[in-house]
Amino acid sequence: ENYVMRGNAYASVIGGGTCNSEFEFLTGNSLANIAGNGYPFQMYNFNGVFNLASEFCGYGYETIAIHPENRNNWNRAKVYSQLGFSRFLSLEEILQPEYIRYYVSDKSDYRQVISSFEQRKSPVFIFNVTMQNHGGYEEDSMTENTEFVHIDKKYSSYRDVATYLTLIRESDKAFLELLEYFSQVEEP
Repeated sequence: ENYVMRGNAYASVIGGGTCNSEFEFLTGNSLANIAGNGYPFQMYNFNGVFNLASEFCGYGYETIAIHPENRNNWNRAKVYSQLGFSRFLSLEEILQPEYIRYYVSDKSDYRQVISSFEQRKSPVFIFNVTMQNHGGYEEDSMTENTEFVHIDKKYSSYRDVATYLTLIRESDKAFLELLEYFSQVEEP
């Protein structure tokens, strides 16, 4: 049997500061408790702080963080280590990255998730933060042969919307491939 757990996730950040969403997700703490417009990943030492990585580690899981960008953005390399991730795979470790615009594609990123899963030595918790759909959404950032999502003529001047929706379509395709892979995995 397949069981699905679902619900709503609310992001307290809009338009930047991804590390703050990561902080809230991994620790269960709210930014409401952080003074000003701070970035906890750049403000605090996370040794001994309750979080998902250390919890999974305590249950014998291998813990891997994946983010196909510079490992030092938002102090991730240091913080992920303090949180208890046994490995952090950044842009430098992504196997044969393919790009959409300036960023590693979700398809390429998900190949790394699958590779990490296949190389596991124990149960594994993989925390993955993709980059493909990071803003901005200028039309000229796409390759010449990109087939854009069609939007109604009255919105045709909003090329950034067409670019964004085209990126979402590509994410959907990549995510479907990831789901298809894991649907064939015997392990629950």
